[in-house]
Amino acid sequence: MGDSLNTLDEKKKSSTVEDDYFPRNLMYDPHHILDGMLILKCPFCKKYTNPLEYDMKRHLRYTHKDKLLTNLPLKGKGFNMEYRVAYTIDIMKQRVPPEYYDHRTARFNSEGENIVLDLSLYKYFME
Repeated sequence: MGDSLNTLDEKKKSSTVEDDYFPRNLMYDPHHILDGMLILKCPFCKKYTNPLEYDMKRHLRYTHKDKLLTNLPLKGKGFNMEYRVAYTIDIMKQRVPPEYYDHRTARFNSEGENIVLDLSLYKYFME
């Protein structure tokens, strides 16, 4: 059984799929608390993956705001941005087969690809 786990780990490490990359902030987990958490993959850009729901919410709000308004099957009043983000994350959680985070097989983005700017805060501090 141990050999099959090692083989699976080697296959995961050797894959070159771009959406297997995680943000660099997940590298700083010395106690491996994130291991076993469900991986959330962005359905819009297909390359942002993260086990942290808060980080995924930020990514959706600041990167895909227009797609949250137009690409979801939500019509009518009462579907604010918070509800749309929660709806999208629920869809991500129902993905089959589920994938779980493992620090041994995780690969991380380069530093330049990890920046998410909050433009409203940027304008506030630049004034």
